Amino acid sequence: MQGMRQERRQSCAVTFGRGRWDPVARRLEVDGVPLKLPWRASECLQALLDAEGDVVPREELEQAIWGGTVVEESNLAQCIATLRRALDPAPGGGSHIETVARVGYRIAVRVEQEPAGQDSDRNSQPAPTAQTRNAAPHPEGPARTPVRPLWILASATGLFLLAGTPIAMLEFHRWQRAERIDVLLAEGFDLCRGGNLADIDEASGKFRLALKLDPRNALAMSGLAEAGARSGKSDGIQAATELARRAVARAPECAECHAILGWILMTFGWQWAEAELALGKAMDPPDPPAQALISRIAWLASRNRLPETLPLARRLVSGHPHLAQGRLALAMAHFFSGQYRHAIEQSRQALVIQPRQSAAYYWMSRSAMQLGDDSAALEARAMEIITWRGLDAAARAPLLARFRVSYGRGGRAALVRAWIEDAGADLATGAHCYDRAVWHAWSGNHAAALDELEAGLRSRPPHMIYAAVDPAFEPIRNEPRFRAVLRGIGLQ
Repeated sequence: MQGMRQERRQSCAVTFGRGRWDPVARRLEVDGVPLKLPWRASECLQALLDAEGDVVPREELEQAIWGGTVVEESNLAQCIATLRRALDPAPGGGSHIETVARVGYRIAVRVEQEPAGQDSDRNSQPAPTAQTRNAAPHPEGPARTPVRPLWILASATGLFLLAGTPIAMLEFHRWQRAERIDVLLAEGFDLCRGGNLADIDEASGKFRLALKLDPRNALAMSGLAEAGARSGKSDGIQAATELARRAVARAPECAECHAILGWILMTFGWQWAEAELALGKAMDPPDPPAQALISRIAWLASRNRLPETLPLARRLVSGHPHLAQGRLALAMAHFFSGQYRHAIEQSRQALVIQPRQSAAYYWMSRSAMQLGDDSAALEARAMEIITWRGLDAAARAPLLARFRVSYGRGGRAALVRAWIEDAGADLATGAHCYDRAVWHAWSGNHAAALDELEAGLRSRPPHMIYAAVDPAFEPIRNEPRFRAVLRGIGLQ
């Protein structure tokens, strides 16, 4: 396979999405603007473009970038993250580079070769010859790049001259460690917010490793707190809350740390005043982090301030068009505003960006319920289960068949019984109290829905904060028991 890719290598430039890549000059342009890429990221981009849309396994990419040198997995992830920051979003939304789970990466946009000579108007300088390109050998194999620009040579020369001094070496190692921590944090948050239980466990490991490298890193503390809360284990909520508080005490300027604390206090603690204070601090910067906007949108929705949620959610998507969680926040805002088809569309957009996002299937299933489309609700619920548990696609067919048989025999009531039986297989069954209440209300069993909501006052499932605005409970909204539930949550 690698040999075939080498045969496909062309000396002419290629265009792809918003980008244009000149393999001879090693020059990247995005929307016509030249961008400087680190040379390892350039090698990664070249290997992906050579594949012309085929999946490039991780091992093959590592070979192309580092030769035979053994490197950590996070190094490749950092190269991909660098390319995405430079290129994304793609013209149609989403990313230029698609992650193929457990395999590798591929260019997700069409790659087109420019006719030979088309670059002559862009650059009148003659192309380097093969001898020129290979004059300075690559430190890990034969060079494929031209002579570096002067500013790169100057930086490299300065580093070489200083490398012999203990202070310079110490600073260099500190820089390496800080760079590694940044990669661990980026990967950890991607996994933590991806809607997959197994990924949350892996995210916790990355946050712990970041803390091992820097025990005082506040964002790593906050990440570990968020992962603990998202795991759904009730005994871990108090520990997660305390860890999040320690993080903001250590770094009061960290807006994302405040956002995570506010989210935990709101979602699991129902400590609305303290949550609002934390979220206010998260929103203080002129350009607050995405997580601050997401948490603020959830706070506004839960407090029945729906007219404020949609503009803020649209601002989030506009500023972070390639962020799946942004699309999901907009889907949630549409859902609670009664715009169910818009909620489904935004959920689908989130799946384009992050195909294993279980929350997207949750909002699709909930919206289909409100629209009376039982078949679509059933299918989305099956996909939500598969993605949350990290099951293979092959698990979809038998699960879907079982749900369809139940529905065919007894309609919504029988389907709800099948869903409850399936949810009971999860470790954190208390987290499903709210879901069971929604399903019972959908099937018309209002007494059972109230029973589950009252049980949720003890287990505190995440979506419980939306009880006051959830359209599923419209038929029981005036029931004294329902109003008592809202008072228990602190929403009345």
